Amino acid sequence: MEIKSGESGTFLPVPYWSWIDNRTSITEIILKYSSEDNAVKFTWPLIKDDIENCQCFISGKGLEISTYINPINQFGSFV
Repeated sequence: MEIKSGESGTFLPVPYWSWIDNRTSITEIILKYSSEDNAVKFTWPLIKDDIENCQCFISGKGLEISTYINPINQFGSFV
């Protein structure tokens, strides 16, 4: 109910089995916004090849996708 009312401090995780089962649909949706939204445009290249190893949390204001293991190997200065 808090999420439906727009509460930003409440988070609900997407179950991992649902995330994995719907990764193709999720990828298609993200691709639609990847050129329009700066938050998506700059982070999508970091997670697009490993979307099945990400997790998603939904709040009343939006959603957040994060990796289980940070893709440090994609940053030359850390490699």
